[in-house]
Amino acid sequence: MGQIIPFETIGQMKQRQKESFGESNFPVYPPGDYTVLPVDVKLTTTSKQGIPQLQLSCEIIDGPNGNTESRGKKVTMWVLCKEGTSFLLNLCKACGVEKTDDQHLDTDDFVNRAFRVAVTIETWEGKDQNRFGRYRPALVNGGAPVQARV
Repeated sequence: MGQIIPFETIGQMKQRQKESFGESNFPVYPPGDYTVLPVDVKLTTTSKQGIPQLQLSCEIIDGPNGNTESRGKKVTMWVLCKEGTSFLLNLCKACGVEKTDDQHLDTDDFVNRAFRVAVTIETWEGKDQNRFGRYRPALVNGGAPVQARV
């Protein structure tokens, strides 16, 4: 059980992503919008600067245009928790987690709360990697938000 603390700047986020992805061998998924379900969420820090971030280990529910080819596959993403950025607030909205400025959140608040995420591909140091952004609520049955998968 952990608390979410401050946010970070976009420049710091890009550097952290470069550091993380440059040292890892994550699968690269095709670009598009995916519905994902967080199955494990941890509060960690960036390796060099110690900036708080959420590490979301997610299961893919569906991919671009409802494609189920990636269903059940795993994806890991990090969301920075530094004041002045909207990454965490957008994730809260997408997951249906209520957040006020003076409220601490628990990592468990995000588990089993599906959301949509835009996936793109970028190349860094000659290696393709996914970027994740535009967190939005996962919708089913014509617009009802997905809160948990049974």
